[in-house]
Amino acid sequence: MNPPRNDRGFTLIEVVIATMLMAVGVTAVFSVALTARYRMNRNLLKSRMSQEARRLSDDLKNFVTYDSTIVDGAPGSAWRLPDDQCSQWALSEYCVHDVTGRLPGDLRKAPVSASLAYSVSVEPRGHGYVRKVDIQMRWTEPE
Repeated sequence: MNPPRNDRGFTLIEVVIATMLMAVGVTAVFSVALTARYRMNRNLLKSRMSQEARRLSDDLKNFVTYDSTIVDGAPGSAWRLPDDQCSQWALSEYCVHDVTGRLPGDLRKAPVSASLAYSVSVEPRGHGYVRKVDIQMRWTEPE
């Protein structure tokens, strides 16, 4: 006759259920971590593009009058922004100003492939006219 055993182990079904519960928990943790990383990278990209748009806006504030002469210290030549693909002066309303060349290289390359452009419209205000600048930013969000 065998003596009674006090060491009780786990059955196979208990081990399988515990493993499945552990797998579900680990999957949930990794899913949250990956989502947080994706959102952090997306917000960083938005922040960098907003900084570039602000920098462009600040540079455009220098162009409040039209003067085609080259002035010492003026940004660009003949009042044009560097890297502007439009052949007009910086606040010309006759073209869309593509200034993607101003962006840092890592934003212009894949997978982001960002672009930066602006357009100018002239609106009547009071007894004169005001130039309104609309800045367009486009990019592809990396996966």
